[in-house]
Amino acid sequence: MAPTPYPPAPGMAPTPYPPAPGMAPTPYPPAPGAGLPPYPPGAVPPPPGCGWGQPVRPTPMSPGGQPLAEFDKRLVAYLLDVLILGAVNSVIVLPLYFCLVLLVLRPIVTINGEVVDGATGAQVALGLVAIVLVVLVLTLTIAYIYQVELALRAGGQTYGKRIAKIRIVPLNPAETLTRRHLALRFFAQVGMGYVPGLGLVDGLYQLWDKPYQQCLHDKAARTVVVRLTP
Repeated sequence: MAPTPYPPAPGMAPTPYPPAPGMAPTPYPPAPGAGLPPYPPGAVPPPPGCGWGQPVRPTPMSPGGQPLAEFDKRLVAYLLDVLILGAVNSVIVLPLYFCLVLLVLRPIVTINGEVVDGATGAQVALGLVAIVLVVLVLTLTIAYIYQVELALRAGGQTYGKRIAKIRIVPLNPAETLTRRHLALRFFAQVGMGYVPGLGLVDGLYQLWDKPYQQCLHDKAARTVVVRLTP
């Protein structure tokens, strides 16, 4: 016969007895919280593959519900765009620049290499200033076409942004990206780039801007840069 269980003394757990022959053991429920990993109150449940108790930082989102582009993606897109524009300018602008310089310098030099007179020297100075202005306007025109017109056709993407898989969108999700957004963004970025130090601040401002990680030229145009989800 199996031993007769006696009620435990007050404050003591009952003593388990071995089951009778041919009977399955009686399962006892685990104590509350037993066998569970530590999980601090208020912590966010981690995604699969993460450790318990590690809070997960939410992904910054645009007002339209799209994930914002990270700094490294925006930097890669910017460097790619600089390389592309540099290659275009080297093909179009540099040859024109050298031709204009030769046209200006040719009439003021004699056969033996001496300047003819002071008036001609003044004309040369004005001619060089004009060349610089022409080159500047041409460079800005090429950049405008690339950053505004082509980006507008591609839905807010330059070639660099397309490779980095990011896109420019309006801050207001009810608006559609227009030429005005991209033009304001372009001229604000160019204007700040001509002020010493301000161009760098403009590019780095996204690192501490909350909540939409905007650069200063994004704020001027009321745009944000979002990451394209796969």
